[in-house]
Amino acid sequence: MAILGLDLSTSIIGISCLEDDGKLLFVDYINLQKTKGTLIDKLNEAFKQLEEKNYKDKIIKYNIEIVVAEAALEKFTSGKSTAHILLMLAAFNQSFTYHFHKTYAEARKNFGIKLPKIPKGTKAHIKSKLKKEFIVGCVSVKWPEIMWQKNKNSNHCDWNYDIADALVIAANHVSKKIKNT
Repeated sequence: MAILGLDLSTSIIGISCLEDDGKLLFVDYINLQKTKGTLIDKLNEAFKQLEEKNYKDKIIKYNIEIVVAEAALEKFTSGKSTAHILLMLAAFNQSFTYHFHKTYAEARKNFGIKLPKIPKGTKAHIKSKLKKEFIVGCVSVKWPEIMWQKNKNSNHCDWNYDIADALVIAANHVSKKIKNT
């Protein structure tokens, strides 16, 4: 049996798949950054990309029985999003996970990631980037076989952060399952 971990957003969806013992099966992403229009347009594009990537076959091949996703709006960072964006993301997360199963996980804390202290006065976008890089680093230690894609400046591609979050979400589910057995 396998666990599919999702880091959902309306720009990039990170996807990971782990065996129930934590062994990495695959990572992937769906890029919705160029998809304009309504929430329905974004959902349709996401489902189209899932079909193009043969996810129905992957669900069977890897015996994916559990889908976990980060809970929408579990933490709110003031000044980062408008109410409209937050409501749209919540609707997107609900609609997308309904397509698979409805299961959520608060994962980073359970994975053992303690984000480093960032000095006061650091600009918000820099703080966000530092945290994302830290999480990719933690995930890289656990799964060194992942070949992270880099851009022309040798920085991580944006989807690497979503893939890393999806792995943390799936690993959280694995650890909870192991603790309960």
